Amino acid sequence: MGQETILIQATAVFYDGCCFLITGESGIGKTSLALSFLEQGGLLISDDVVYLKKEAGELIAFAPPSIYRQIEIRPFGVVALDKVCEEAPVRVVFELIEKEPERVQQPISYCSYLGTKIPFFQLRGHDFSLTMRVKTAIKMIKDKSGIFDVEDLK
Repeated sequence: MGQETILIQATAVFYDGCCFLITGESGIGKTSLALSFLEQGGLLISDDVVYLKKEAGELIAFAPPSIYRQIEIRPFGVVALDKVCEEAPVRVVFELIEKEPERVQQPISYCSYLGTKIPFFQLRGHDFSLTMRVKTAIKMIKDKSGIFDVEDLK
């Protein structure tokens, strides 16, 4: 793998032109959240573990070859997917946590991988509104305005 790469525990999804990482403890709902985006036309990059590399100043997510095109859907086991995204630049990281995070996370927090700062949000795992919360953050990151119509999120 020529350039520096790291392997992290996360799930990576490409949705609406944006790659995002979902991190958190085992069983917190990373794959469930990913599945909700796959159901809406998103593409899996990698489930459970993700390689990250720095390329042209961007952090690129891609799957280890051993799990490429695969997602574990409990209790059914590992399932092969027809369509996936091979790799994409990471735009935002969502950490799923047990407790309710701060009400408003202002200013936006950042995390860093391979020296690259990425917007970072904590969300409560197993929350039925997670999909809408992630869509809101993606819209904010893409538009940088923070002002939008809730209809744009559907």
